[in-house]
Formats: sequence, structure tokens, C-alpha cells
Amino acid sequence: MNDRPGRQNYSSEDLREPGIQARVTPEEFFALSQGKAFSPAILEAEDVPPLVYWPGFLPKAQADRLLTLSLDLPWQQQQITIFGKQRPVPRLESYFGDSTAYHYGYSNSVSWQAAPWPDFLADLRSQVEVVTGYAYQVGMGNLYRDGNDSNGYHADDEPELGEDPAIASVSLGATRTFRLKRRKKGAKSWGIALHHGDLLLMQPGCQRNWIHTVPKTARPCGPRINWTFRPYVSLTR
Repeated sequence: MNDRPGRQNYSSEDLREPGIQARVTPEEFFALSQGKAFSPAILEAEDVPPLVYWPGFLPKAQADRLLTLSLDLPWQQQQITIFGKQRPVPRLESYFGDSTAYHYGYSNSVSWQAAPWPDFLADLRSQVEVVTGYAYQVGMGNLYRDGNDSNGYHADDEPELGEDPAIASVSLGATRTFRLKRRKKGAKSWGIALHHGDLLLMQPGCQRNWIHTVPKTARPCGPRINWTFRPYVSLTR
């Protein structure tokens, strides 16, 4: 990871504090999501996606502060075209990056141009880079206002992200369920509740072989934000 002038630079020593938990391996993550005790037999019995999970990655005070700052950012609800009909994206979004030239689009209808990083978000990006070991050039925010907001099954596999990207996600606010399944007909889905301050890493290969969702919930809940930190590959020559 390259140092960035004007930003807090973190080392692994900085992150050894209460609230930063040991990482959970993909196999342990699967066991946790199923309410099981982890055992090597899970590797043989189940198809485990390439995820790494840090529960309680952020101390509560920092997570609370980041949630407040994030809610104060400008958020937009764009229009998405599905089967030829336009409808509102069922959540609010924002997009930041190292360059305002960084464009991102999905579903052939939603288009974003990166805004400059807010300082607090650039610092969070640096923390995530230290822990995950990957560098990220852009950040996409999703704001789920209540249980009616959602994100349907998809993969983050747009060309701008490069081949087999590693994508990290920090959760802030209300607890919501994150679900995945293989890209094949009849694939079993499974999921886990992501809490305030948790960090989840989708490792290379996840977007190629798996799809994920944050479904609606009938359970009353407040707003939830997740910041997804991603690589960016310029498509211009």
C-alpha cells in the first residue's frame, strides 16, 4: 500500500486494540453463518465461498462516529432499467475515488462519476487496506434506509473493477443479512447477519463464481450503510 499525503497512515500495530477481533477464515465464517461449531468436516460437506470476516473490526465509538459522518454525506437515488422499464434503485448510493475521472456503471443504466474522498472515508480505506492486504482506489456506499431497501442478487464484476477483484465491505448501523450463492441453477444460498462495525472481504474469485444480495426484511430496523472498497482499472488506452 502506498502512503497518501494528508491522510492517516495505519500499521498493524495501530489496529491491535479492543474492538479489533481476530479474522475469521472462510470455513469458520461458513460455520458461524450456519450456527455450527467449526470443524474440518465442513470443508468436505459444503461449498465454501472465498470470504474473510472480521467481526467487531471497528470499536463502537469509531463506528458510531463514522455512521454519523456518513449519513451527512450527499446520497442519491438513481433510476435503473429492468426489462425495459425504469424504476428507482431500492437504496441510496454514493461513490468516491482517487480521481474524479473514475466512472462506474452497472445494469446498463446506472452511472456514477467519482467524487473526491472525504477525509474520514479515506482514513477508513487506509485501515481496511492494512488489515486485508489489498489496495483500493474507489469506494461505493449503499444506504439502506429501512427494511424495505435492498440489493438484489448480483456480482461486482464490471470491467472497471478489473479481473477477479478483492472487495472489502464495512457495515455501519442496523444489522442486515448478507446472502451468497453459487452462479448456477438451484444453488443453495446461505447468509449471515452483518453488524455495526463488521468488516467482510470478498476475496479474488468470489465475483466470478458467486452472487450476493442484501434482501428486504420485515423486521423493523433503522438505517444501515455499507462502504465497499474496490480496485479501479482504467478502461482508456
